Parts: sequence; structure tokens; C-alpha cells
Amino acid sequence: MAFGIGATTVLPALRDFCIYAAIGIIAVFILQASFFSACVVLDEKRRKSKRNGCCCCYTHSESYEPNRCSQRDLQQTFFEKFYAPFLIKLPVKIVIVVISLGILAPGIYGVVYLKQEYDPNVFIPKGSYLKDYFTSFEENFPSKSNDDGYIYLNGVNYYKEHDKVNDMVKDFASEPSVKTSSVDSWLENYLEWLSNTKCPWIKSHIDTSADPRLPLDERRFNMLLTPFVYMTAVGRRHIRNVNFNETITFGDGNGTDGDFNLTNVISSSGNLSNPNLTTPDILDMERDFAARYLTSTRIPFEFVNLESSTVSVEAMDDTRKVVGNYFTDDEVFPFSRSFENWETDKIIQMELYRNMALAFGCVVILTLFLIADIGTCLLVSFCVLSTLVEVAGLMYFWNLSIDTVTCIQLVLAIGLAVDYSAHIGHTFMTVTGTRNERAMKTLADIGPAVFNGGFSTLLAFMLLASSDSYVFDVFFKVNLLVVLLGMWNGMCFYQYY
Repeated sequence: MAFGIGATTVLPALRDFCIYAAIGIIAVFILQASFFSACVVLDEKRRKSKRNGCCCCYTHSESYEPNRCSQRDLQQTFFEKFYAPFLIKLPVKIVIVVISLGILAPGIYGVVYLKQEYDPNVFIPKGSYLKDYFTSFEENFPSKSNDDGYIYLNGVNYYKEHDKVNDMVKDFASEPSVKTSSVDSWLENYLEWLSNTKCPWIKSHIDTSADPRLPLDERRFNMLLTPFVYMTAVGRRHIRNVNFNETITFGDGNGTDGDFNLTNVISSSGNLSNPNLTTPDILDMERDFAARYLTSTRIPFEFVNLESSTVSVEAMDDTRKVVGNYFTDDEVFPFSRSFENWETDKIIQMELYRNMALAFGCVVILTLFLIADIGTCLLVSFCVLSTLVEVAGLMYFWNLSIDTVTCIQLVLAIGLAVDYSAHIGHTFMTVTGTRNERAMKTLADIGPAVFNGGFSTLLAFMLLASSDSYVFDVFFKVNLLVVLLGMWNGMCFYQYY
């Protein structure tokens, strides 16, 4: 049920895992209730007919008696004769409480300072060439990051909305998270070039009495873009940041059908460099230039050195807010490759806490329903919550952060941690006697089964300790903490009460 609710998350990796886990648990339950039960019945028939356990074809004689050593449960004897009596002693209880608080305190501290940080580079295997490259790059060039991006503009009328675009760029560059000098607007450079030009041909298309930066109409605005982009030093810097509806064809410069040589028409200063150009040639050139208009553009920028994922998320949201104050997302939007990671950081912590709270709520409700005792339910829930806090807190000291992998493991930890306490609590409610007598009977009856469950789980992932894969490394570390701390809280700390 906990995994079923966890499948409602918006994180694809966590959602898929919860669906897989929920279906797997249902399948295991069905197999245990059908196939496993049938196998147990067949094994009981084999035992009654005195057939050998290893080779069922061999039948023992009527006088056969099993070895007395095989009939003794040494593990249960240890729990009944040694472990349970030792655990209920008052000095031992005090030591257990002190140790438990000693684990819980750094766990709470670690939870407070546990960071959320999604870094795709951690998935690169250790020792690989690519991993060594990124490690060396971060060590030697810490200030050279990939936190650069562009403001993308599409469907904007640059002639009519030039002031609006320039105001947006100005506000964008004033953001504390943005390097002001990195914002390089082609539109601002274009209008500045128009206002400073000495070329009579260009000035003839500008109403200098109204606005010396702006051509007379939108057609002339588009027409003068081509010489600016292709023939000026500042304009050529923006060639990759502007897209025209059609490409220009460089040819012999006869001025027809867009086939011309710009160096024979306009000099780098913007002046007409060919004095022999006739009026028809100039008109053909203007017609071809005016036919080319901008379809989309972009303005580059860089972020300053952002110290943490929280600051990075705030920077992403702030830049989007600035652009959103002037244009819709369909028209203009900022984007950086780092946004891919920052988007994950933005939602992953909230989604983790949401799913863990829902899963924990399901555990509390089902525990109360199955055990039918409020006090025991609260104790089991407290042990589970303590285990989760301790696991998450110790992750901080193990240099782990909240990402998609640890998020999955922490949700899985709820399902594992509840077993170590719920079985103890349920058995405690079924036995009679004083509190200490019931605790001893509980440990003698269910203690070996709980220990075997934890130990077998530990063996299942122990070999992952030497893995170079980040996923398997996290799986080992988190599950090791869950098993050890879950067994401690269920089989030691729980007995204090």
C-alpha cells in the first residue's frame, strides 16, 4: 500500500520503482499463499511417510529417529536462555537507551544539513576515463562551469517591441545570480550601430529627428540587419545567435536574386564600398535584404558561481520571473543546460518528504489495524521513524545527498524498517505475563525469525560493497544502515518499553 501511494509522485524514477515494488509484493504474496503453501503440504506428506529430505526417493525404516542435534533450535535457545534475560536487566536497558540516543542525535543533525543535489556525473563509473576527466576539470578549473545559457526569443516583433526587449535584458543583467558583463544583446548592439553609423545610405533609412537608433519602418529594420550581422565586427559576434527565414547566397555581386558579394557592396564600416553601383543595383540589394527577417534569436548569459543547489534553484526561478514580467513563455524564455539538474533539485526534496510521509502514514494505519493496540502501534511507528531519521542523517556523514537514487532507497527503507519492529510488537501482544516476561517470550518466539530476516537481507547486498557503480554503492550503504539500525531499534531499543 505504501508503494502504491508512492507511485503518485511526479518523479519518473521513483514512480516506476514504486509501481515495480508494489507489483512485486503482490506477486510474492500470491505465490506464498498458493505455490509455497502447496509445497509445504507436499513436504509434510514426505515427512510423515519418512522419506529423506535430500532424496525423497529413499524411505527410512519404521524405527528411524532423527538425530537429536537436528531437533534442537540452537538459535532459539540462545535467544531464550541468554539474550532475552540479559536484555531486560535495568543497567542493560540504560546502556541501550544511551546508545540509541547517541545514534539518533547525529541522525537529526545530519537530516538538518542533508543536501539535495542531483549530479549526473556520479553515475559515471569510478576509475573510468570520463570520471577522471570531470574530477580533474573540477579541481583545476573550479570557476569554469557549464552554468551558461541563453534567453531564447521567438515570435517577437523586434521593431515594435525593441524597448520592451531592452528593458527585459537590462533587468535580467541586474539579477545578482547573473554576470552582468556576460549578457550580450544583439538588439542593443544593432540599435547602437545604427545610431553611430556615418553611412549616408544607412542614415537615409533612419528618421534621425525622431529616434536616431530606429529605421523608418519594420521593412528597413529587417533590411539593415544583414549588413550589420555579416559586415561588422560586433555583428559577426552574433551570427550564431540570430536565425533568418532564408540564408544569404554569396556570389558575384550582380545584385539579383539574392546573389551578391557583400564585400563588393558594403565595407566593414557600413559604407557603400562600390561607387559604381547603380540605383537599380541598390534597389535590388535592398529588396533582397528586406526579404530576410528574423525567425528566432537568443541572447547569451552566464551565472555567477552558485554555492549550493538551493541557491541555484532560486537563480533559475528568478531569471524566469524576470523574463515572465515582459513576455509569455511561448515568446521568450531563459534556458541553461544546468536547468536539467536544477529542475530535479527543485522538486526532489519535496517529493521525497511527500512520499515518505504518505508511506509512513500507511504504515501507521496498517499497523494499528493489524495489531489493534494504540500503544504498540505508536511504539512501532516511533521505531520506524527513528530508523528513517538515523538512516537519512548518517547519509550526510557518508557524503550522500538527496537525489533520485537515495530517494528511492529511503522510500524502500520504510518497508524494510517496519518489519523489525512490527513483528516484535505483534508477538508481544499475543503473549501473557508481566512486562519483562512478555518481552522475554517475544524475543524467544520471534527474535530468531527477525534476526534471520535481517541477516539474509544483509547477505543479499553485501557483495555490492566493492561495486564501482554509484547506484549499487548507494544501495549497499543505505540498506546496510536500514538493516543494522532497524534490527537495533526493533530487537534492542523497543524492549526498553
